[in-house]
Amino acid sequence: MYKTSSIYKVPSVITLLAMVILSSAVSANNDVNGIALAYDSHAFDDDHDDALKAIKRGEILSYDRIKSVAERELGGKMVGERLRRTNQGWVYEVRVRRNDGKVVFAIINAGSGKVISKR
Repeated sequence: MYKTSSIYKVPSVITLLAMVILSSAVSANNDVNGIALAYDSHAFDDDHDDALKAIKRGEILSYDRIKSVAERELGGKMVGERLRRTNQGWVYEVRVRRNDGKVVFAIINAGSGKVISKR
């Protein structure tokens, strides 16, 4: 992970200095060694707003509907979900813990509630 000094597992001064320099370069330029970072907070806001509008228009099923579909189709309790826009439309990526303890990952069409894939 990182080098430590003494017996107390404290990061060395050089490690801390490197972390400070790297973090200031990233925050000042949004660039590390000439490689631009791909994070854009406005893109996240736009997707979030678009998702809310699509739910209000009835184009996307609500979280509660997707949860009931996922738990019924995959036979367990939903433990995680994420709504994503893809090149084929909106999808929910869900994780369901089945009754036998195994976690199943599935992709569900956000408009129809149909399970597209599972593994």
